Amino acid sequence: MSARDSSNTAPVRPKILVVDDEPFIRSSVRDALGDVGYEVCEASSGEECLEILASKKMDVVLLDIMMPGLNGMEAFKRICKERYRVDVVMISGHGTIETAVEAIKYGAFDFLEKPFSLEKLKNVVKAVLKRQHDERSLDDANENKRTIGKYRITGKIAAGGTATVYRAVQAGLDRTVALKILHPHLTETDEFHERFFREAKITASLSHPNIVQLFDYGREEKCHYLAMELVEGWSLDHFLAAEKPAPLAAGLFVMVDICRALAHAHGRGIIHRDLKPQNILVSRDGAVKLADFGLARLLDGSMQKLTAPNHIAGTPQFISPEQIRGEKAGAASDIFSLGTLLYLLATARLPFAGTNVAEIVHRISVGSYERAIQLSPSIGERLDRVITACLQHDPKGRYRSVDELRKSLSECIDEKHGANRDALVRKYFGS
Repeated sequence: MSARDSSNTAPVRPKILVVDDEPFIRSSVRDALGDVGYEVCEASSGEECLEILASKKMDVVLLDIMMPGLNGMEAFKRICKERYRVDVVMISGHGTIETAVEAIKYGAFDFLEKPFSLEKLKNVVKAVLKRQHDERSLDDANENKRTIGKYRITGKIAAGGTATVYRAVQAGLDRTVALKILHPHLTETDEFHERFFREAKITASLSHPNIVQLFDYGREEKCHYLAMELVEGWSLDHFLAAEKPAPLAAGLFVMVDICRALAHAHGRGIIHRDLKPQNILVSRDGAVKLADFGLARLLDGSMQKLTAPNHIAGTPQFISPEQIRGEKAGAASDIFSLGTLLYLLATARLPFAGTNVAEIVHRISVGSYERAIQLSPSIGERLDRVITACLQHDPKGRYRSVDELRKSLSECIDEKHGANRDALVRKYFGS
């Protein structure tokens, strides 16, 4: 038998690292996951977690947030900074939903709130490993094939919960694009296929300098793909997580451009429905682009069947009251989400906070939040009135259009910054 013959080789056991300062939690998790065949290692602190990751490859880290010394969030930030290729699930009995959102914003797979059942823990770990398997299978297929449709893949850009994005070159045009390939488990039904092509066709009809252009869409074997304009830059959440936040004026310039993008879409009857920092891109030359039009609605049906009860899917803080009530989203729903983004830019906090999703949903439903000016008096009365108008509980009380909102925002920007828009945005967002 040659050295390459692996017929008698035992399958590789997934490696899980549980990090918690409570010995009972570690031993319970070790026993539960060990019983289903996983190899489990333990660490009692953030420092020990980093030492293990530096010397041993792990597939999943279960990381407690509240620990003495280097806490879980700081350890997670170090994991991201050191680029350890590992999926992280945050766990805590004391952290708030803001902490969970911050962790997910940094790239955590999920958040488990103590006390959690061991069955739920197993399901979350299983979901992480399944996504890893799907991504590896897709990457292997693409590495072997290198071409999907008319697109030649030249490298991987990023992977998320719904898709993997590759850099690719379109044959014939020599145009470099971002090729987004949806994860196979989201695209299994005939209903999805029909909705995919319908929504993609609508989205492709949008043409605006502040919207990421969708060039093409298609299906090849099990791959549903979107060929989009490639934006060389970062999403807004990258800058919100930075230690030195950008000046408020720079953020308002970005939001003015997002209003322009939405005005174009709303004029064609298209509602975004999923406005959040991750979907706002700023290129290195300062161009502002809104991404993922139509994908929220496209993925709704698939995500609902994949989402377990009490599972945090995305960031519910940006959802409007009428969406929570199950009503049809309209232009006013996008304006509410814009108000939440403006509040975040103005105060570095989200308006609707709570210790769990149910509390957040309740606060959005009743309109319970602290005025932005109370947290950051320097923003001024004018901007506070703009934010308050966007966050009105009744859709009829909000701005009548995003164009009207854009004009109000423009008036909030200091005149001395008006002529320096490009330089200011490039300086703080384009680097």
